[in-house]
Amino acid sequence: TAGRTEATGGLDPSTEAPFHDLIVQELAGHGHQVAAEQAGPLRAATIDVVYLVRADVRLVGFWDNAHKREQLRRKIIHRLDETRLEDGSDLFQYQWLSSLADRIMELAKANRAKLAAVP
Repeated sequence: TAGRTEATGGLDPSTEAPFHDLIVQELAGHGHQVAAEQAGPLRAATIDVVYLVRADVRLVGFWDNAHKREQLRRKIIHRLDETRLEDGSDLFQYQWLSSLADRIMELAKANRAKLAAVP
């Protein structure tokens, strides 16, 4: 819906928005509400993570290949760990990233048909 796209800052409602929501929930679970100055870096990280996920889940046999899944998981952790706010501080605490990457991978698997579709 148009409201959904507007509410998620122009993120694709079927592919990017679910990951954005998951990341926001994870931050909230650690007692962090997303402030206005975090919205841009969080949106950029979401778009990048979905790009990484889409590139890999399109590979034939990706979900059957533990090594490929772990490589993607590490790329997700690395990208999220690079996310900085305007003042240069980290958006995520490193110790959260492993469990967040696991949840992102679960969401990717649940949404694999949408993610693998050519936009």
